[in-house]
Amino acid sequence: MMHIFIDTEMNPVSREFCKIRKVCKNEIIQIGAVMLDENSRIAEKLRVFVKPQWCSEIIPRITDLTGITSAMVANAEKFETVIEKFSAWCSKYGSDYIVHAWSEHDLSQVKKELKVKNIEITDNISNLLNNWSDFQTEFCQLIKSTKLLSLEKALTLTGHSFKGKIHDALWDAQNTSELFVLSQDKTNLTETISLIEDTVNNNKDMTFKLGDIFDFSSFEFSAA
Repeated sequence: MMHIFIDTEMNPVSREFCKIRKVCKNEIIQIGAVMLDENSRIAEKLRVFVKPQWCSEIIPRITDLTGITSAMVANAEKFETVIEKFSAWCSKYGSDYIVHAWSEHDLSQVKKELKVKNIEITDNISNLLNNWSDFQTEFCQLIKSTKLLSLEKALTLTGHSFKGKIHDALWDAQNTSELFVLSQDKTNLTETISLIEDTVNNNKDMTFKLGDIFDFSSFEFSAA
């Protein structure tokens, strides 16, 4: 089974489209994804820009946050084309895959845009939606945290720092994939659940790291 990790960046729908905003306040302007093979090595990476339909420019706040400018998306393909190509990319090695995202928001956004843009749900897109997983919730359940952690904080707990640029969809996806690989070592995580639970759930100073307790140096990540 292939494991695919996705992240999206978004831009607000212009206020002039008030009816659209009632259903969908944002539009996806970038998709980043990492595909892991059966040995948890990076097999492929993907970063693609998406041209917004209901906003002529990327607003300054989003540019400051993501680095994405209006010029970067001006000649990009629209969401309808990008989501079909992305879903086909996910299926290129077969339909047996899982898409992991850090939170439920990416899937919710994809569904909203499919709806308001009247996009046909092809077999590839249907498979994509049916194989989607919220890894943020899964990870927090694994460590018995009653709070949803940011990706940065979750990485800190495993003794790692965020690599690359935060709010770049590809880097966010790649960091999520690395956290997933680390989380598969159930022995180390199980032995520290009580410490994590006490720290996270009781708002104690989260200065410790799992890496301070266990050696994660045996984990290597491909930069291919």
